[in-house]
Amino acid sequence: MPAELTPQTFTRPQLSPTIPVGMTQSSRNRRRSTVGREEREPARLAAYLDAALDCVVLADSSGRVVDFNAAAQETFGYTREEAIGRTLAELIVPPALRERHTLAFDRFIATGEGGLIGRRLELVGMRSDGTEFPVELALSRVDVDPPLVCGALRDISHAKRAEDDLRLLAQEQGALRRVATLIATEATAEEIFGAVTEEAAKLLQAPLISMVRFDDDEAATVIASLDPRNFPVGGRWPLDSNTIIGSVSRTGQAFRIDDYGPVAGRLAERLRSAGVRSAVGVPIVVDRVTWGAMIAVAPGADPLPQGTEIRMARFTELIAAAISNAQAREDLERLADEQAALRRVATLVAQQGAPADVFAAVAEEAGRLLGCDATNLTRFETDRTATIVGGWSPTGSRHHPTGASGPLTPTSVTALVFETGVPVRIDSETDLPGPLSSATGTLGFRTALAAPIIVRGRLWGVLAASATAANRPSSDGENRIAAFAQLAGTAVANAEARSELSASRARILAAGDEARHRIERDLHDGTQQQLVSLGLELQGLRAQLPSELPEAKRALDRIDAALDRVLDDVREISRGVHPAILTQWGLERALRALARRSVVPVELDVDVAERLPPSAEITAYYVVSEALANVAKHAEASLVSVSSSCSDGRLRVTVHDDGVGGAAARGGSGLRGLVDRVEAMGGILSLDSPSGDGTTVSIELPLSPPAISAREHDDWDDVLAAPDTRTSH
Repeated sequence: MPAELTPQTFTRPQLSPTIPVGMTQSSRNRRRSTVGREEREPARLAAYLDAALDCVVLADSSGRVVDFNAAAQETFGYTREEAIGRTLAELIVPPALRERHTLAFDRFIATGEGGLIGRRLELVGMRSDGTEFPVELALSRVDVDPPLVCGALRDISHAKRAEDDLRLLAQEQGALRRVATLIATEATAEEIFGAVTEEAAKLLQAPLISMVRFDDDEAATVIASLDPRNFPVGGRWPLDSNTIIGSVSRTGQAFRIDDYGPVAGRLAERLRSAGVRSAVGVPIVVDRVTWGAMIAVAPGADPLPQGTEIRMARFTELIAAAISNAQAREDLERLADEQAALRRVATLVAQQGAPADVFAAVAEEAGRLLGCDATNLTRFETDRTATIVGGWSPTGSRHHPTGASGPLTPTSVTALVFETGVPVRIDSETDLPGPLSSATGTLGFRTALAAPIIVRGRLWGVLAASATAANRPSSDGENRIAAFAQLAGTAVANAEARSELSASRARILAAGDEARHRIERDLHDGTQQQLVSLGLELQGLRAQLPSELPEAKRALDRIDAALDRVLDDVREISRGVHPAILTQWGLERALRALARRSVVPVELDVDVAERLPPSAEITAYYVVSEALANVAKHAEASLVSVSSSCSDGRLRVTVHDDGVGGAAARGGSGLRGLVDRVEAMGGILSLDSPSGDGTTVSIELPLSPPAISAREHDDWDDVLAAPDTRTSH
């Protein structure tokens, strides 16, 4: 414990031999102390009073000031000399409260009561200049003769302001919390706007509060109002540069007008007629764009207090968050719907669907997503006409029929896309014209959207959507329909690419087969025949040799044997280059020849009654040949079965062995090249080779010329006919 706080220890006093009889030493000390204290007390009291942080006032029983410390002088604005001798009532009490103060003071002096002792009271004080302020007062009695009253006063202006600020902050936080809770429950925009204006009006004590949304046409629309007579919801006002809403729209900053008297304009005149003298506007900023404004107006002569803008800004921040959240939810839902629709169409395109299915899906998904009444896909022809290749409408009867054709109407969106190569939108109060526009006047359409279908850099056609006045699509509709047009272009481009690729692969195979056939003929008719002729000449030469030249005969025998081996090699090469037996006798005889040469026994079942297209025969021959070669090299099989048959315009061939399995169509197996050959012919090769359970190779080949596929060839041929050759703009 610090030394100055340690309690004093008193001991019984001892007598001193030098002290007179009857007086102890301590008595003499106390006498000296009392005399000194009486001399020092006034100075000590004055020092205490002047050092006090609170105001200290001493008054006599009549209420007249007898002392006034330095803090009181600074707080109340009187000097000590000015204060002493005057009554407390006239010195520091407002005139309206003096009578009540005097009665309470007299009762306190007379009885010591009056509710003042031991309490701290909050009263109203008055400075020398007449200004009033809150004070806290504590009274006590000083028992002297005559008695005095000591009053300790403290200026609590700052504390009261802090209390007021805290109370206002609590009210503000409560209002903001109620609005935030409403926003969190995903209430409607009308509910949120109405709640914000009501809460702000209560908090700011400004009964005339409105909210406006800035529109694209230099006007503002009232979206919430507590003054429906002068500013009804839905009313529109021009953004005059000298008004609150015009200034907020122009600057994106808070703005105030403290006197509407000299302000010109229709809105200012309306405000003046409603008794408004001043107003404050605060922007509603959504995603860095000034979306609208909240306006507070004061009907009285006094302007709205400073700081109103800051308090309103807290509400506008909540409004902006609500709008942003609502837009985000709407955009997210719309994006999810759009992505789902595009994904469904893309899946169909990836599956190489028939054109009627693809175009119908594109038209329907685009129409439903945009909320339109009809959609059409149109192909441009080289003679500046257009042909409908697909369409959709909710009723099934409002779109143009597939196959309809005709010239382009200059005012239609179809013609505008043809001329510009970019997405187009038409909004009209009258029926849209044109027999091949995206909308026909007789159907009552008022809005038309269209986007170009681009195929490999050229303008191939257009996807158009149309709607009645009741179903006008959103402002970004032409951009949204462009995504579907792009998918349609992808489908057409894919079909063209598949058609060209299939045709190219078929041409390459045919050219290779023809080249192999030519080499086989050259070997057979040229090299092979020459070798046979040389053999015959060699035999004739040996017959002419005399018997006494045995060494020469043996040499000719060796040459003849070598010539036979070369001839066998040429024949084998000739069969490998192109099987002549296939060309001469067909697939069945060729497969039987392969079976005879196989080192593994082959069971053959061939059900092919007539000659097949050369491309199908040669493909089937090479598949069986490669499969038998793989069996001999890798399968460790004891038996191979080969079967072939024709039905429904398709050739089916299967090779199965009872070997070890585990085969795969990898590089080096020979099967990869066969897969390419079969697919180039529009066919399918399948491989089933479970480990330990043998291998099965199956093919299915169309007997008609290959195209995109046998199933879709004719349909896509019609769609791809006569495309527009112009490049896109």
